Amino acid sequence: MRLKHIAGECSFCDARRKPEIHPTAEQLLDDCEEQICPTKQDILPSILQEAQRLVFSDRNETYGDPLQDYTRTIELFKIMVGDKNVMELTPQDGVTFMICVKLSREAWIHKTDNLVDLCGYAACLEWIHNDIAQASQDA
Repeated sequence: MRLKHIAGECSFCDARRKPEIHPTAEQLLDDCEEQICPTKQDILPSILQEAQRLVFSDRNETYGDPLQDYTRTIELFKIMVGDKNVMELTPQDGVTFMICVKLSREAWIHKTDNLVDLCGYAACLEWIHNDIAQASQDA
């Protein structure tokens, strides 16, 4: 979970801070000095409980068994990136992987969320391509 301090204020309390991005909720909690902030015991169990609920409830019906789901995903990804070495992977390949995740899940069973996410990832991919093209023009 990434949390951003907006306008110099902590996401969990009113402590004034420099705007920054904390890599994890745990680091944010470690960094926050205010007594009114939630504790790790308040936040982390709820995250774990939500993950457990999602993974062990209808996940297999929605996406298929994780081994099957990610086997399909990686097979799609292999086709998409071809013979690239893992060290040659680009941000575009990262988005392409997420597209493969959604295609794999849509192949298992139709879910509108898959299609919405596919459109979102396609838009991100176009954005990346545009940023790279702009950066090469500016260079």
